[in-house]
Amino acid sequence: MNKKIVITGSPGVGKTTLIEALRKNGHKCYDEPARKILNSQLEIDGPALPSKSPQAFIEEMLKDIEENYTNFRNDEVSVFFDRAFPDLYMYCSVFKVDPIILSDFEKKFIYNKIVFILPVWKDIFVNDVLRKMPFEDSFMRQEEIIKAYDRLGYNLIEVPKAKVSERVDFILSKCGLKSNISK
Repeated sequence: MNKKIVITGSPGVGKTTLIEALRKNGHKCYDEPARKILNSQLEIDGPALPSKSPQAFIEEMLKDIEENYTNFRNDEVSVFFDRAFPDLYMYCSVFKVDPIILSDFEKKFIYNKIVFILPVWKDIFVNDVLRKMPFEDSFMRQEEIIKAYDRLGYNLIEVPKAKVSERVDFILSKCGLKSNISK
């Protein structure tokens, strides 16, 4: 079984909160590349901000994904990824960057064929310093994510709108994993 498990979905659907809950549950997790890149680039007013160079932003995310993927190779346990390579196709669409920059990498990053997608959910959607898009844009981004994962042969399983602990239990049960902490 491929132990690289992806959690995806449009911005603002609770991925980061879910990843944090999985981490607190004792599971190894990799954070979302976009947030890491945005934070580091904002600190230095760097060239890879989407407002300066969307392609550089996507290329930096690709480097982060490659580093996380490479670091995983030595792990014996399942690892959860907050977004993965296929999500970069959504960013290409949003920022009008030719996705040809990704084509050489499609066979390099292979994850578990079951991918968990969080539904667009207005009740939990909030903007913050890094997420400034209107809620209505969530639907288009979600469609782009679905198209990318479908095209690359992944099976998307929608995680129910529920409490974070219930979402964690749902994902762990679908993966045949148990909680790493006692309740």
